[in-house]
Amino acid sequence: MKIFISLLMFFFAAACGNAQEPMRLDVHAEKLTVYDQAEMLGQFDIEIAHTEAQRSAGLMHRVDLPESSGMLFVFDGEAQRFFWMQNTPTPLDIIYADAKGVIVHIARDTTPFSTTPIPSRAPAQYAFEIHAGFSQKLGINVGQTLKHPVIGVAQ
Repeated sequence: MKIFISLLMFFFAAACGNAQEPMRLDVHAEKLTVYDQAEMLGQFDIEIAHTEAQRSAGLMHRVDLPESSGMLFVFDGEAQRFFWMQNTPTPLDIIYADAKGVIVHIARDTTPFSTTPIPSRAPAQYAFEIHAGFSQKLGINVGQTLKHPVIGVAQ
């Protein structure tokens, strides 16, 4: 019986030790704003993923993202981008934008934990992840613009 309890405790400790802690970045002092020409559609508190390690971790393991928050992924130049939802329990909208911040594609209501690649469908320098359904709720669409001090700045 002692061996069984010891084994049970060992496997429980191992399982707890493998639990991933989500990455948390500082919320940027300035909000990201989405515009349709001159009309502001919404503002978001954002975390900014600048490095490869930060972009790789993204919102994995996060269950506490506030509704008016998101993560902006900043890349060096435009290219076809692919994201996936592995280890991401919260459904998201992924908004891809070009070097000027113009939205080129929105992957709406992504599937949690999926490893299926989600393409930008056009060259993108930025990806902006927010809660699923929020882009539709605010009327965010292709052709509109993301504005923030890091967008449009040479990387």
